[in-house]
Amino acid sequence: MICRRCLIHFPNEKALEKHEENFQNHDAIKIVLPEEGSILEFKKHKHSMRVPIVVYADFESFTKPIESCQPDPDRSFTKATLRI
Repeated sequence: MICRRCLIHFPNEKALEKHEENFQNHDAIKIVLPEEGSILEFKKHKHSMRVPIVVYADFESFTKPIESCQPDPDRSFTKATLRI
């Protein structure tokens, strides 16, 4: 189901009807994009994030390869078991 006013997809008729109830009292919306080649500038720096950089790291890539598939009794290890 797609709303013909805003082109948003909905999984069923009930969700589309609920969406349309919210927009019965509002005018249709038209998206206007800036002209090609124009420059946009951000001026409200007080609304920016407190931390300018966020880093996401995957530490599993630093795991050391094991020498054998048998656990070493002198070191800690994990044994996976399957329960049904």
